[in-house]
Amino acid sequence: MNVSAFAEKKTQHLARTISDNLSWYMNITLRVTNKELAKKSGVSESTISLLKNDKEGKQRPDLSTLIKLAMALGVDFLDLVTEKKIVEVKEA
Repeated sequence: MNVSAFAEKKTQHLARTISDNLSWYMNITLRVTNKELAKKSGVSESTISLLKNDKEGKQRPDLSTLIKLAMALGVDFLDLVTEKKIVEVKEA
């Protein structure tokens, strides 16, 4: 695998991670709508929707957008860009 293909694969993985984390914070943790987050962050609803639904890893948000979203969600920037290992707890 050449450097360019490797970098693209890593970038796609990061974009999917951002999508997963944004969805997690918006839908599970904070229960905030695209419209509410747009108003609070200054990021457009359409951009939020694109990022949140980016399961193929095609979106490339800039740093300022991610910082605005993290601040509006009340989370650390790294919480949006770091892959989470979600463990499902089963009742005995």
